[in-house]
Amino acid sequence: MPRTADYTIQGFLYQFNKTALEILKAQDDDTITVEGVIEDIDVDSSASLTVIQCKYHETSRKFTPSAIYKPLLQMMAHFSEYSGKNIRYVLFAHFPDIGTPPPAIGKQEFEDARASKDRELQKHIEALLSDIDLDAFDAKFTIEFGPKYDEIVEQVGQALETNGIPKGDIETLVYPNTIHKIATLSTKHDAAGRRITKKQFLSELQRIRRTAISRWTLALKTRKKLLNVRRKQLKGHLDKNVRLRYFIVDPTGIENYDTEIILFIKDLIDFLALRLTNNADQNYVRRLFPDNSSGITEILPNLAPGECVVVGDAVLLPAVVQMPFPKPEPHSQSVSVHQVLRPALFGKD
Repeated sequence: MPRTADYTIQGFLYQFNKTALEILKAQDDDTITVEGVIEDIDVDSSASLTVIQCKYHETSRKFTPSAIYKPLLQMMAHFSEYSGKNIRYVLFAHFPDIGTPPPAIGKQEFEDARASKDRELQKHIEALLSDIDLDAFDAKFTIEFGPKYDEIVEQVGQALETNGIPKGDIETLVYPNTIHKIATLSTKHDAAGRRITKKQFLSELQRIRRTAISRWTLALKTRKKLLNVRRKQLKGHLDKNVRLRYFIVDPTGIENYDTEIILFIKDLIDFLALRLTNNADQNYVRRLFPDNSSGITEILPNLAPGECVVVGDAVLLPAVVQMPFPKPEPHSQSVSVHQVLRPALFGKD
């Protein structure tokens, strides 16, 4: 994957982490809108509305005010339309090398952004009212220079622990589900579907018992750990030999369907007939016999592959017979089922 793509994904993850922090530090009943109506994150408390735009500039060698002209103009445009509302504007931006003290952003930078000749910014400049009160906007505006990616991830972990999540559950269970939950909220088309309170968010996280595996959690640096944990969570199900299997077949996609499906089922039965070599499978077969058939079922462990017990009205006494092996001979340890079953249903490659 190109480095630019890596940084694009990391930029989204950075924003999801910032969103998580805002949720976790909010009051229980504050409403947080992910991908808000106004900015990336809208935090609506009983006292005021805080709108946060998140920018991740890991590839920038150094900070220059022009790098934030676009979000400044967007916030100024919203302020010019709603200057009478109690709204706080926060620009949360990460640059790899900010220095100490961090640069101040104020009225001069606002004026410079308005005077920019950058063609890509002209529509944002034109959206501003000519009489916008930049001093009033400055009083409501704050810029925060965000920490490194690893540091904000650590902050989210600490915030989860502060909110009562056991430390041992955070790295491979609650944290990845936090990112997954926020990513899922961000995709909702309706703004109401992207809103959540801190109380609701924590309640949903505390009920989760499985690690979320998605494109976002697989992009985390703990990817291998998450996959190992998820494998262990599924182990109890994967170890069971007795499971329902379903085959979904599209008749329109198979030539000579009526003939091929019968041959497929025959091949499948032939393949499974050679699988009764472990105790779990044998126990399952025993349960299919009547209770008075224990004498027959006791010999199952002694049957060789392909042998079967024949019973019924046409047989005087139960007999062990050798079934002919299908050609080619299937074997679950060495031959892929896709090589054994009909190529017409699975393709020839």
